This record gives sequence, C-alpha cells and structure tokens, in this order.
Amino acid sequence: MSSDHRLLDDLVTCCQTERTAFRQTGEQRSPCCMELFRRAFAGDQDAWTEVVRIFNRMLYQWVGRVNYRLDNDELQTAIDEAWVGLHKGGTKHASLTATDNLAPLLEYLKTCVERAVLQMRRKKDRWSRYKLLDTERHIAYSLPVDTVRVSEILAYIERVFTAKDCLLFELVFFQGYKPFEVVESHPDLFPDQQSVYQALQTLRRRLRHDPVFRELVGLDSRDDDQSSDSAASGGKPDQTPASRRRRKADDSASLEVRIDDGNEGEERMDESCDLAEETLLDYVEGLLPEAQRALVEANPTCVVRARQLAAEIALIEARLYRLTCPDVDTLLDYHHHQLDSTTALVVHQHVNRCRLCREELALLQQMEEVPFEEPVPAHPIRRLVQAVLAPSLKLKLRGDAMVYMTEAELITLSVTRKVAVAPRWTLVGEVSLTDGMPVPQPIEQVIAACANAPAVVGEVEDDGSFTVRDLPAGSYRLTIVMPDKEIVIDPIQLGEATTS
Repeated sequence: MSSDHRLLDDLVTCCQTERTAFRQTGEQRSPCCMELFRRAFAGDQDAWTEVVRIFNRMLYQWVGRVNYRLDNDELQTAIDEAWVGLHKGGTKHASLTATDNLAPLLEYLKTCVERAVLQMRRKKDRWSRYKLLDTERHIAYSLPVDTVRVSEILAYIERVFTAKDCLLFELVFFQGYKPFEVVESHPDLFPDQQSVYQALQTLRRRLRHDPVFRELVGLDSRDDDQSSDSAASGGKPDQTPASRRRRKADDSASLEVRIDDGNEGEERMDESCDLAEETLLDYVEGLLPEAQRALVEANPTCVVRARQLAAEIALIEARLYRLTCPDVDTLLDYHHHQLDSTTALVVHQHVNRCRLCREELALLQQMEEVPFEEPVPAHPIRRLVQAVLAPSLKLKLRGDAMVYMTEAELITLSVTRKVAVAPRWTLVGEVSLTDGMPVPQPIEQVIAACANAPAVVGEVEDDGSFTVRDLPAGSYRLTIVMPDKEIVIDPIQLGEATTS
C-alpha cells in the first residue's frame, strides 16, 4: 500500500521511525513524514496535530540551545507563530513538499522560527522600553511605521531640525542610546549628560506641540493630556469628572497612575497645577532639585500631570524607536543573502551604524551555527549521571511526586498502585532542564531493573515524559537513556517499604 493511502496512525508510526533513523544515520529521505506534511497543508487537522506533536520537541530542543533573551512564555508564543508561518508557507509553496526530502521543509521551518523570534524580541524591547500597556491604542503604537510614512517623517525631521538635533533623533529616538552613551560617542557636541538631557527635553517639547509631526506619527486627540484643557481654561482647575481622569491616568504608557477612590482623594485632585511643562518633564526624568521635587509631589494634580506628559511623549518615542531599521523580513533576507545588490548595500550601510541590527544579525548567526537537528552515533559513548533526591522536596513516594535532580536536569516521578492479588505499580515521570525547558536531546529509552524480576522498558513520549507499567514490588534501578548520557535513579522502592 502506497504512503498516500496509509491510515493516519500507521503514517505517524512510520514518520517516528524515520526520525529515529535520521538520528542514527542522517538519512533525510522521509516519505511518511512528508506525506503527513502534505495532508496537513491540504487541510487535514488531525495530520497537522500529529506534525506539531512529532516536531515540536525538536523546535524546543533547538531554541533551548540559543540565548534569545526571551522567557518561556515568549518562546512558546514565538514557536506557535513559527508553526503558523510554516502552515502558510506550506500551502503557498508547493516546492516544499514536492519530494520526500525533509531537509528543505525543515530549513523553511527554521527560518519561520528565526522570524518569529526576532519579531518577539522587537516587540518585547519596545514594550518594556516605553512601558506600553495591553490596550488597543498602545498596541497600535507598538507596530512598525509603514515605509511611505517613514520617508515622510525622516524628510520632515531633516528639513525642520538642526544637524545636532538630527543626531539625537538617530542615536536616542531611533537606536535607544542612553545619555551617557551619547556623551561617549560625541563628547565634542555633548560634554556631559546634563547637556544631553537638556537637548532632549527641548526636542520632546517641540515634538509634542508640533501639529505636523504629530500627524505624521499618528497622534490624535485621544492622546492629548490635560494640558490642552488647562491651557484653554487659563490655568483653571480641570473640570473633567474624576472617573474620567482616573481612566486617563490608568491608560498612561510611561507610568501607571493610581488615584484613591475616596472623596478626600477626589477633592485633592481638584487642585490646579500651575507648574510649567518643562518643570514637570524634569520631574519625571529625575532632574529637579529636591526642593522643587517636593513642590511637585505636594500637589497630586501635578504628579498626575507630569506622568501624563511622560506617557504621551513615550508614545511618540515608541513610534520613532527603530524607525530607520529594516523590517524583520528584510533583515532575514539580508542575512541569508537573498536581497538584490542595491537593497543589500542600503541595508549594509545601515547595519554598520546600527548596533541593534548588528545584535540581531549576531543572534541569527548563532542560530545558524546551532544545528536544527543532527544525527547521533548509533552506539555512542554515554556518561553515567547519578540523580539525587532534591532535599527540600523529599516526600513519601506513595501517592506523591518526587523530584530528583542532576546538575542540568530535573526528573519528576510519581507512582500509582494497581489493586490486584499480586499488586503492580506504574511509574510515571518527566525529564526537563532545571529552568523548566525541555531537555535538548531526546529520551531514547527508560528501563526499570530489579534484582528479582525482569527489566521493564517504559513508554517514552516526545515531550520528555515516560511511563513504566506493571512493576511488581521490589527495589528498582531506573535508567533514563539519552544520546550522550544515562541518568540513573537508584534505589526506587516499590512495595511495603516506600521510602527511597
């Protein structure tokens, strides 16, 4: 029976056998796995579920060997996005599944992971740098500016601002330099950090009040804070209802503002704030002398006002951040030498002066140097590693989980007892890295050996879990076989004596 007529379960088993063969011999021809992918791309949801189950662990093992500066949840999101990208590419590019060679498809999957990781890193960097919130408006400001609008913004900046101002745009707003870094790179223009702060504050006030610039970066009336109301009323107290003021404050991008719901707090918020905008921005930056700072903090309205100003400026700067950087797809094409010569030269010139893009290219190079999946010798020499019971987690084995650890791994074990004339036990476990990530290499076999009974081989899953069934009472030596090591837990007592 040809592979395209196989039952799904048979196809899955065959694909798993092919993956084992690859790890032992390096054989890339995988007709069963490729048929699974073809069915998945054709809309077979069950086939897609099996594809993800079989290859997801390989993705985790690969990303676990690269330092992305992302936490586990962010990496999971990136991997999910990579699978979405693969599905779109598989349905669009028939060449990916035209043969039984799995290598081109896995290379495309690897590129999908690279793209998703860079996009996640950029999003995380922008959101943490400007303290954006999970609101519709802030999400919009976290998105890249379209190419046409970028050209208009850059042309306006060059036309309106001085060369010194344009340098600050490039270093601080576009590339995220800190004031001390500006001083280090251009001491002739900025002799100290104070001079950088002063120049930046002047720029920020100009940008905030420039209607043309505001329109170019997409600021609308919803982003105005209470300054317009205060100016229109000649400095009189803001008449906006307290509930509305609280919503505005909570929606700030730079610093979250919390105002008490009590009447006393609302009365205090009715105070006016007559301090200049420059003073309030210096307060946010921490530049005010102690006496002036105390003056601001004595008036809750001024504190909220300062934070709202900072929030609005943060939205402007969030739109400017990395404005001149190529998008992720262009940077990937540059890394993989897939750009035309003219575009490649433009990107090359940008990369030479942009440390953020250089960092991303270094990460892509690191990802290139780490094999997506590589064969292992059929009969490798393995290290013997003894796992020990984690002292703080020492629990009775009966009905409870026990955690063992090596230098790099955590092994969680639990035991259930089957009631019968001759009792039998089932041992369930899972292996992970100490940080909770999957182990970088597959578990090949799990063996429970006892002196007075035959050794029992367990069932191993792709997610690092395993099950050893039908164990009689006794003292067991559990061996977890991996390509480069054998992890040993000894003894595990099953039966009347339940301590290990």
